[in-house]
Amino acid sequence: MKKKQKEKKSLTSFSILFLIIIALTVASWLLAGQPFAPSLPAGQEEMVSQVVGAKFSDFFMAPFNGFRDAIEICVFILCLGGFLNIVTRTGALEAGIQHLVKKLKGNELILIPILMILFSIGGSTYGMAEETIPFYSLLAITMVASGFDTIVAAGTVMLGAGAGVIGSTVNPFATGVAMDALRSIDIAPNNGTILVVGAMLWLVTTAYCIFVVMSYAKKVKADKGSTILSLQEQKEMEEHFVKDTNETLVFTQKHRLILTIFGLSFVIMVVSLIPWGDFDIHVFDGWTAFLTGNSFGEWYFGDLAMWFFYISIIIALIQGFSEKEIVTNFIDGVKDILSVVLIIVVARGASYI
Repeated sequence: MKKKQKEKKSLTSFSILFLIIIALTVASWLLAGQPFAPSLPAGQEEMVSQVVGAKFSDFFMAPFNGFRDAIEICVFILCLGGFLNIVTRTGALEAGIQHLVKKLKGNELILIPILMILFSIGGSTYGMAEETIPFYSLLAITMVASGFDTIVAAGTVMLGAGAGVIGSTVNPFATGVAMDALRSIDIAPNNGTILVVGAMLWLVTTAYCIFVVMSYAKKVKADKGSTILSLQEQKEMEEHFVKDTNETLVFTQKHRLILTIFGLSFVIMVVSLIPWGDFDIHVFDGWTAFLTGNSFGEWYFGDLAMWFFYISIIIALIQGFSEKEIVTNFIDGVKDILSVVLIIVVARGASYI
C-alpha cells in the first residue's frame, strides 16, 4: 500500500508575526534588568539603560497598539486599494494597452520596452502586481500572433512590474511602510536619498530586464526552435492563443481622460513627497496647501489617503458609475487590500513590544 504523503504545511505571515511577538515578549522577560548602552547622536553622553520586561497586558494589546501607531498608513493603503479597483473597473487600463498594441502592429518588438517601462513605473510608484493579471492573456495573444511565444508576454508583464517594485521610489507597500516604521522609533529617513537610490535601482533593474526579454524575443522571432517551451507547452500555446478570438475593446475619449487623471494622480503623489525644502526649493510653498493644509513636500499618508479618495470619486463620476457602484467598487478594492493592512498592524505590534 502506498503511504499517503503528508502535505507540507506552512505558516501564514500572521502566524509568523504573532510568534515573533511572543518571542520578543519572552526575550524581554529573560533580559529584564540587563544593562544596555543605546547609541546616541555625537556629542551626547552615552547613557546606560536597563531592559524593561514587557507585561502580559503589553503582549495582549500589541496588535491594537500596532494599529494605533500605524493608523495613517493603514488608511492610506485602504484608500489606494479602493482607488485602484475603481480605475480597473472602468476598463481604461486594459483598453489603453490594447489600443497601444494595435498602434504598433508590425513593430511589436518596440512594444516590449514601452510596456515594460510602463509596468515598472506602476511597480515603483504603487507596487503594481495583481493589477497586471488581465494583461497576460491580452499580450500572449498579441505576442504569439507576432511570432513570439508566451514567455515573451509573461516576461514583459512580470519582469516589468517586478523591476519597478525592486526599484521602489514612493511605493507605499515598500518604501512607504519602511519609512513609517522608522519614524515610529524616532528615526527620520531622508526622503531625497530614498528617492534617488530607488530611482537608480529602478533604472538599472528595468534596463537589464528589458535587455533580457528583448534578447530572448529576437531569438524566438528568428528561430521558433529557440523557445524554452516544451513541445506540450507549445501545443497548448497554439490551442489557446493562436485560435483565440479576443474581444476588441474600444478605447474611448473617456478612457483617455481617465488614464490622464490616473497618471497625473501619481505625478502629484511623487511631487508631494519630495522634500523640496531640503533642496532650498520653495516654489510649492503656501499655495499648494489649499487641498490638505500642507504644502507639497510636507505631505504624508493622511494627505495622500484623501487625495486618492477624492480622485477615485472623480474617475468614477467620469465613467458614469452610479452612487451605489462607486461605493461598491471602492469597498471591493478596500477588501482586496485589507490583508496587507492587517499584516502591517501585526508587524507594528511586534515593533511596539
